[in-house]
Amino acid sequence: MAHDVATMLVCDADLVQSGFYPAEQSQDGTLFRWVGPSPLATIFLPPLNMPLEIRLHVHSAFVPDVLGRVRMALDGGTWAPAVLLEQGGTTQLRACPRPGKMQHLGTLRLEIDTLRTESPRQRGQMDDRALSLALSAITLRPLA
Repeated sequence: MAHDVATMLVCDADLVQSGFYPAEQSQDGTLFRWVGPSPLATIFLPPLNMPLEIRLHVHSAFVPDVLGRVRMALDGGTWAPAVLLEQGGTTQLRACPRPGKMQHLGTLRLEIDTLRTESPRQRGQMDDRALSLALSAITLRPLA
């Protein structure tokens, strides 16, 4: 069933995905997931009407210089560059990728390329994980 209104997916333990570390919770209660260890991540989305605007809500950027270069693709389609939006203390990445011809059992496959990861250990911390961006939510809005 397709939806015409915005859908928000929280990046919690229930998010159907690959390429992320397990969900975490910040001190203010925000749930989020780090992209890693690869800079490529996949999220399986419910069926939605196309074209579609996708906004990634960035909780934190361990590699902040990639924010202006993130790209997204839907169902194997062409990679679309994300536009960096910063306002009111929030950071979002917005893209409108065109879907390809891949289909996965009635779901859409969103691919996110954050270009690179780094380990906090390289900066003198104890964490060995390779991190890129921490996402708190994903907003999906059909552009009818």
